[in-house]
Amino acid sequence: MNTQPTKAIAIGILTVAASASALAQSFPQIPLSLAIKGNYSTNETAANYQSNANPVNTNVLSMKSFNVNLGTRDLLSILARSEVVSNTVVNVTGSNGIPAGSYFTVATDFQRNSVNLTNKSGFSFPLAGHDPVRDRNYSYVRLYLAEGVMFPASFNVNSNSTSGTEMDQALMMLTFNDGQTNTISASGLGQIHWAAAPHSTNATQKVSVNFNFNGAGYGTYQGNIAVLNVEANGAGNGVEKIADGEFPFWRWWQMQYQQAND
Repeated sequence: MNTQPTKAIAIGILTVAASASALAQSFPQIPLSLAIKGNYSTNETAANYQSNANPVNTNVLSMKSFNVNLGTRDLLSILARSEVVSNTVVNVTGSNGIPAGSYFTVATDFQRNSVNLTNKSGFSFPLAGHDPVRDRNYSYVRLYLAEGVMFPASFNVNSNSTSGTEMDQALMMLTFNDGQTNTISASGLGQIHWAAAPHSTNATQKVSVNFNFNGAGYGTYQGNIAVLNVEANGAGNGVEKIADGEFPFWRWWQMQYQQAND
Protein backbone atom coordinates (compact mmCIF):
# COMPACT_ATOMS: atom_id res chain seq x y z
CA MET A 1 0.00 0.00 0.00
CA ASN A 2 2.95 2.32 0.63
CA THR A 3 4.49 1.70 -2.80
CA GLN A 4 2.00 3.63 -4.90
CA PRO A 5 3.43 5.49 -7.90
CA THR A 6 3.52 9.26 -7.79
CA LYS A 7 0.24 10.76 -8.97
CA ALA A 8 -0.73 14.24 -10.08
CA ILE A 9 -3.92 15.49 -8.47
CA ALA A 10 -5.94 18.51 -9.56
CA ILE A 11 -9.10 19.75 -7.87
CA GLY A 12 -10.39 23.09 -9.05
CA ILE A 13 -7.36 25.22 -9.89
CA LEU A 14 -4.97 23.46 -7.51
CA THR A 15 -2.49 20.86 -8.78
CA VAL A 16 0.07 19.06 -6.64
CA ALA A 17 2.11 15.85 -6.71
CA ALA A 18 1.40 13.03 -4.29
CA SER A 19 3.37 9.90 -3.47
CA ALA A 20 4.03 7.56 -0.57
CA SER A 21 7.00 9.70 0.46
CA ALA A 22 5.38 13.11 -0.12
CA LEU A 23 1.78 12.91 0.98
CA ALA A 24 0.42 16.06 -0.66
CA GLN A 25 -3.09 16.30 -2.01
CA SER A 26 -5.41 19.16 -2.83
CA PHE A 27 -9.02 19.38 -1.75
CA PRO A 28 -11.91 21.51 -3.02
CA GLN A 29 -13.21 24.60 -1.24
CA ILE A 30 -16.95 24.14 -0.75
CA PRO A 31 -19.70 26.44 0.63
CA LEU A 32 -20.14 26.15 4.39
CA SER A 33 -23.29 26.71 6.46
CA LEU A 34 -23.26 27.10 10.24
CA ALA A 35 -25.94 27.01 12.93
CA ILE A 36 -25.49 27.73 16.62
CA LYS A 37 -28.24 27.13 19.16
CA GLY A 38 -28.30 27.09 22.92
CA ASN A 39 -28.62 29.20 26.03
CA TYR A 40 -26.74 32.09 27.53
CA SER A 41 -27.02 33.45 31.04
CA THR A 42 -26.72 36.92 32.46
CA ASN A 43 -26.08 38.12 35.98
CA GLU A 44 -28.44 40.98 36.80
CA THR A 45 -29.03 43.04 39.89
CA ALA A 46 -32.41 42.40 41.45
CA ALA A 47 -35.09 44.80 40.25
CA ASN A 48 -35.55 48.03 42.17
CA TYR A 49 -39.04 47.66 43.52
CA GLN A 50 -40.58 47.51 46.94
CA SER A 51 -42.58 44.71 48.46
CA ASN A 52 -44.51 45.22 51.70
CA ALA A 53 -42.75 48.56 52.01
CA ASN A 54 -39.36 46.80 52.22
CA PRO A 55 -36.82 47.58 49.48
CA VAL A 56 -35.22 44.70 47.64
CA ASN A 57 -31.54 44.22 48.39
CA THR A 58 -29.97 45.41 45.13
CA ASN A 59 -26.66 43.78 46.06
CA VAL A 60 -28.17 40.35 45.34
CA LEU A 61 -27.54 39.09 41.82
CA SER A 62 -29.91 36.83 39.94
CA MET A 63 -29.06 34.75 36.89
CA LYS A 64 -31.39 34.77 33.91
CA SER A 65 -31.22 32.35 30.99
CA PHE A 66 -32.03 33.25 27.38
CA ASN A 67 -32.17 31.27 24.16
CA VAL A 68 -29.84 31.97 21.25
CA ASN A 69 -30.42 30.74 17.70
CA LEU A 70 -27.90 31.90 15.10
CA GLY A 71 -27.69 30.87 11.45
CA THR A 72 -25.06 31.48 8.79
CA ARG A 73 -26.31 35.00 7.99
CA ASP A 74 -26.35 35.93 11.68
CA LEU A 75 -22.76 34.81 12.14
CA LEU A 76 -21.64 36.67 9.02
CA SER A 77 -23.31 39.81 10.37
CA ILE A 78 -21.55 39.43 13.72
CA LEU A 79 -18.19 39.27 11.95
CA ALA A 80 -19.06 42.16 9.64
CA ARG A 81 -20.02 44.38 12.59
CA SER A 82 -16.80 43.66 14.46
CA GLU A 83 -14.29 46.51 14.25
CA VAL A 84 -11.52 44.05 15.11
CA VAL A 85 -12.39 41.74 12.20
CA SER A 86 -12.88 44.67 9.81
CA ASN A 87 -9.43 46.03 10.60
CA THR A 88 -7.87 42.63 9.92
CA VAL A 89 -9.73 42.35 6.61
CA VAL A 90 -8.30 45.72 5.55
CA ASN A 91 -4.77 44.70 6.55
CA VAL A 92 -4.90 41.32 4.82
CA THR A 93 -6.95 42.03 1.68
CA GLY A 94 -7.12 45.82 1.27
CA SER A 95 -10.91 45.56 1.19
CA ASN A 96 -12.81 48.01 3.39
CA GLY A 97 -14.32 45.37 5.65
CA ILE A 98 -16.37 42.32 4.66
CA PRO A 99 -18.25 43.11 1.43
CA ALA A 100 -21.91 42.32 0.85
CA GLY A 101 -22.62 38.91 -0.64
CA SER A 102 -19.78 37.19 1.21
CA TYR A 103 -20.18 33.59 2.32
CA PHE A 104 -18.21 30.91 4.19
CA THR A 105 -16.21 28.21 2.42
CA VAL A 106 -14.12 25.40 3.86
CA ALA A 107 -11.29 23.37 2.36
CA THR A 108 -12.18 19.72 2.76
CA ASP A 109 -8.85 18.69 4.20
CA PHE A 110 -10.23 20.42 7.35
CA GLN A 111 -6.92 21.80 8.57
CA ARG A 112 -6.66 24.68 11.04
CA ASN A 113 -6.73 27.43 8.40
CA SER A 114 -9.39 25.85 6.19
CA VAL A 115 -12.31 28.33 6.56
CA ASN A 116 -12.52 31.39 4.30
CA LEU A 117 -14.83 34.23 3.35
CA THR A 118 -15.36 34.82 -0.34
CA ASN A 119 -17.86 36.29 -2.81
CA LYS A 120 -18.60 36.20 -6.53
CA SER A 121 -16.51 39.34 -7.14
CA GLY A 122 -13.25 37.66 -6.13
CA PHE A 123 -13.01 38.73 -2.49
CA SER A 124 -11.15 36.15 -0.42
CA PHE A 125 -10.23 36.35 3.26
CA PRO A 126 -8.85 33.45 5.34
CA LEU A 127 -10.61 33.45 8.69
CA ALA A 128 -7.44 32.25 10.42
CA GLY A 129 -4.05 33.45 9.34
CA HIS A 130 -1.44 36.19 9.73
CA ASP A 131 -1.99 39.95 9.75
CA PRO A 132 1.06 41.44 7.97
CA VAL A 133 0.41 44.97 9.21
CA ARG A 134 0.16 44.08 12.89
CA ASP A 135 2.60 41.17 12.40
CA ARG A 136 0.55 38.75 14.45
CA ASN A 137 -1.65 35.74 13.88
CA TYR A 138 -5.44 35.90 14.12
CA SER A 139 -8.22 33.32 14.39
CA TYR A 140 -11.90 34.15 13.84
CA VAL A 141 -13.43 30.91 12.51
CA ARG A 142 -11.88 27.47 12.40
CA LEU A 143 -13.31 24.03 11.58
CA TYR A 144 -10.64 21.38 11.74
CA LEU A 145 -9.69 17.77 12.51
CA ALA A 146 -8.92 17.60 16.22
CA GLU A 147 -6.48 14.71 15.75
CA GLY A 148 -5.19 15.88 12.37
CA VAL A 149 -6.63 12.91 10.44
CA MET A 150 -9.95 11.44 9.37
CA PHE A 151 -10.54 7.71 9.45
CA PRO A 152 -12.31 5.76 6.68
CA ALA A 153 -15.44 4.09 8.04
CA SER A 154 -16.49 2.56 4.72
CA PHE A 155 -15.50 2.61 1.07
CA ASN A 156 -16.45 0.97 -2.19
CA VAL A 157 -14.04 1.15 -5.13
CA ASN A 158 -14.28 -0.15 -8.69
CA SER A 159 -10.73 -1.28 -9.44
CA ASN A 160 -11.24 -0.87 -13.20
CA SER A 161 -12.75 2.62 -13.37
CA THR A 162 -11.65 3.91 -9.91
CA SER A 163 -15.20 5.11 -9.34
CA GLY A 164 -16.43 4.67 -5.82
CA THR A 165 -17.71 6.10 -2.58
CA GLU A 166 -16.27 6.61 0.87
CA MET A 167 -17.44 7.78 4.27
CA ASP A 168 -14.88 9.13 6.73
CA GLN A 169 -15.34 10.04 10.37
CA ALA A 170 -13.32 12.35 12.57
CA LEU A 171 -13.33 14.20 15.86
CA MET A 172 -13.60 17.84 14.84
CA MET A 173 -13.35 21.25 16.49
CA LEU A 174 -15.18 24.46 15.60
CA THR A 175 -14.18 27.84 17.02
CA PHE A 176 -15.76 31.24 16.43
CA ASN A 177 -14.43 34.56 17.72
CA ASP A 178 -15.38 38.07 16.60
CA GLY A 179 -12.57 39.65 18.61
CA GLN A 180 -15.09 41.33 20.89
CA THR A 181 -17.89 39.73 22.93
CA ASN A 182 -18.72 36.51 21.05
CA THR A 183 -16.58 33.38 21.38
CA ILE A 184 -17.42 29.71 20.81
CA SER A 185 -15.41 26.51 21.16
CA ALA A 186 -17.16 23.23 20.32
CA SER A 187 -16.13 19.66 19.58
CA GLY A 188 -18.04 16.78 18.03
CA LEU A 189 -18.24 14.13 15.34
CA GLY A 190 -17.77 14.99 11.69
CA GLN A 191 -18.75 12.75 8.79
CA ILE A 192 -17.35 13.31 5.31
CA HIS A 193 -18.87 11.56 2.30
CA TRP A 194 -16.92 11.29 -0.94
CA ALA A 195 -18.10 10.08 -4.35
CA ALA A 196 -15.89 9.72 -7.44
CA ALA A 197 -17.12 9.12 -10.97
CA PRO A 198 -15.20 6.88 -13.40
CA HIS A 199 -12.06 8.55 -14.70
CA SER A 200 -12.04 9.64 -18.33
CA THR A 201 -9.48 8.83 -21.02
CA ASN A 202 -7.21 11.63 -19.77
CA ALA A 203 -7.34 10.18 -16.25
CA THR A 204 -9.44 13.00 -14.82
CA GLN A 205 -12.18 12.19 -12.38
CA LYS A 206 -15.13 14.18 -11.06
CA VAL A 207 -15.37 14.15 -7.29
CA SER A 208 -18.19 15.31 -5.02
CA VAL A 209 -18.01 15.75 -1.27
CA ASN A 210 -20.49 16.58 1.45
CA PHE A 211 -20.05 16.65 5.17
CA ASN A 212 -21.87 17.31 8.41
CA PHE A 213 -20.65 18.16 11.88
CA ASN A 214 -22.57 18.16 15.15
CA GLY A 215 -20.90 19.39 18.29
CA ALA A 216 -21.41 21.01 21.65
CA GLY A 217 -19.38 23.53 23.55
CA TYR A 218 -19.29 26.73 25.49
CA GLY A 219 -18.30 30.36 25.09
CA THR A 220 -19.79 33.82 25.35
CA TYR A 221 -22.64 35.54 23.55
CA GLN A 222 -22.72 39.33 23.80
CA GLY A 223 -20.29 38.95 26.67
CA ASN A 224 -22.48 36.48 28.59
CA ILE A 225 -21.67 32.87 29.43
CA ALA A 226 -23.21 30.48 26.88
CA VAL A 227 -23.62 26.71 26.45
CA LEU A 228 -24.22 25.88 22.81
CA ASN A 229 -24.92 23.20 20.21
CA VAL A 230 -23.21 23.72 16.87
CA GLU A 231 -23.98 22.34 13.41
CA ALA A 232 -21.94 22.70 10.23
CA ASN A 233 -22.76 21.42 6.76
CA GLY A 234 -21.27 21.72 3.30
CA ALA A 235 -21.32 20.22 -0.16
CA GLY A 236 -19.37 20.77 -3.36
CA ASN A 237 -17.64 19.28 -6.39
CA GLY A 238 -14.17 19.12 -7.88
CA VAL A 239 -12.15 17.45 -10.64
CA GLU A 240 -9.21 15.22 -9.84
CA LYS A 241 -6.45 13.80 -12.01
CA ILE A 242 -5.16 10.43 -10.85
CA ALA A 243 -3.18 7.44 -12.07
CA ASP A 244 -5.06 4.36 -13.23
CA GLY A 245 -6.31 2.07 -10.50
CA GLU A 246 -6.03 4.52 -7.62
CA PHE A 247 -9.05 5.70 -5.68
CA PRO A 248 -8.25 9.22 -4.54
CA PHE A 249 -9.03 9.37 -0.85
CA TRP A 250 -9.01 6.28 1.30
CA ARG A 251 -5.53 5.11 0.32
CA TRP A 252 -4.09 8.57 0.89
CA TRP A 253 -5.54 8.79 4.40
CA GLN A 254 -4.49 5.24 5.19
CA MET A 255 -0.92 6.06 4.19
CA GLN A 256 -0.94 9.21 6.30
CA TYR A 257 -2.18 7.29 9.33
CA GLN A 258 0.42 4.55 8.81
CA GLN A 259 3.22 7.07 8.39
CA ALA A 260 2.17 8.91 11.56
CA ASN A 261 2.38 5.64 13.51
CA ASP A 262 5.60 4.23 12.02
